[in-house]
Amino acid sequence: LTRVDLPRRQSLVAILRGDRLASWEVDTGKLQHVFANSPLAAIGGASNYKCVAVGEQQLLAGRESGDVVRWEWPSARLLAPFTGPGGAVTALSLSPDETLLAVGTTPGKVRIVRNTPDYKALGS
Repeated sequence: LTRVDLPRRQSLVAILRGDRLASWEVDTGKLQHVFANSPLAAIGGASNYKCVAVGEQQLLAGRESGDVVRWEWPSARLLAPFTGPGGAVTALSLSPDETLLAVGTTPGKVRIVRNTPDYKALGS
């Protein structure tokens, strides 16, 4: 287990060593899904990922390269990635309505962007 998120406290989602993504029910601890061919496998495995955020409709992963990759959740359809504010992306957080995304990086920068295909920055 290398990275964890609790979307809406109904499921626990984790990036496992290698390229697997898994989810569990929070209330029961029951394993919901293990994605052997997870969306992370499509672009280099999980080893380059530093953090994950999961919403009702999206999964986002921050990379050491400074990119943020976004997928539909839980279908795992890859959406447009974007480059963060500089440095490795170490923290991600979606607003409750999933319209805004906070992106934190190793130099200590945080940028708030619109969670849309153009990822327009709102501030840093």
